Amino acid sequence: MRLIVFGCSQTYGHCLPDCYVQDKAAHDGTGIALEPSKLAFPQLVGDYLERTVHNLSWPGGSNRNMWYRAVHFEYEPTDLVICAWTMADRSMVVRKNNTHHVGTWPSVDALNKAYQRFIAMSNSDEDAELTAFNLIDHTHRVITPKVQRILHYKQHNQQYIITPQWAEFKFQNSLANMVPYEKMDYALDGEHYGVESHKSIARQMIQDLTIDSN
Repeated sequence: MRLIVFGCSQTYGHCLPDCYVQDKAAHDGTGIALEPSKLAFPQLVGDYLERTVHNLSWPGGSNRNMWYRAVHFEYEPTDLVICAWTMADRSMVVRKNNTHHVGTWPSVDALNKAYQRFIAMSNSDEDAELTAFNLIDHTHRVITPKVQRILHYKQHNQQYIITPQWAEFKFQNSLANMVPYEKMDYALDGEHYGVESHKSIARQMIQDLTIDSN
């Protein structure tokens, strides 16, 4: 009995007390821990449901990264799956031997700078969200027949407001609704969700998984 979770740094539990790595070379002074936090909501939900947790999120990960990992994962019919979809202005370059995350964060990486120029000059919010909807819907269609249940969440209220009519998925909620910014506590970097915020998100996801079966 497993809980499979996809997401970005918030889902990873980036900079929670057991997941804090200092890196003076990084733009924000923090590095990425080798393993996701045991204090983050995926582990809390899994522990409550007595399921083995596979937290396949990654700090800085994009919707494309989530889709890529999700459609290549080997599922079991009893799996529960949670997808916490992230911002639309991120992406990932797939190469023969690796993948390369790109986004709008400060960076000296040449590929990331090229992506940022594309975002600034050639892209639009509408185009980025359309790409996201395609990735989310394809993930839903591929995974749904293989698992017990899949739930979709989004990070913010300001994105993905109107789901296209052709999409088969629906968002369960947004993390910003579950933990309003004025009630949010913070991880050690002062930016990501803190321990209490993760507990609040976990409680609401447990309700979604155990009460709402529609």
